[in-house]
Amino acid sequence: MKDVICNYCGRKAELVDSKVIYGTSYGMMYLCRRCNAYVGCHKGTDRPLGRLADAELRYWKKAAHAVFDPLWRQGRFRGQRKAA
Repeated sequence: MKDVICNYCGRKAELVDSKVIYGTSYGMMYLCRRCNAYVGCHKGTDRPLGRLADAELRYWKKAAHAVFDPLWRQGRFRGQRKAA
């Protein structure tokens, strides 16, 4: 298991089933219970998809995706999602 450190409080996050957060299992996640920050894992691994996100960061990420994803789906970036 990879040590994932919470970028908010500095404590080690715990690897949990997503059922703990969502009530339904979608795979494994890292969770900092103190900060309620979490991040999913790449399917079938314990490798985090990114950094832990608290409620505020999750809000802003959703807002950004609401604007960006439709443009990406329409082909505006033609395979350049990471660059965009």
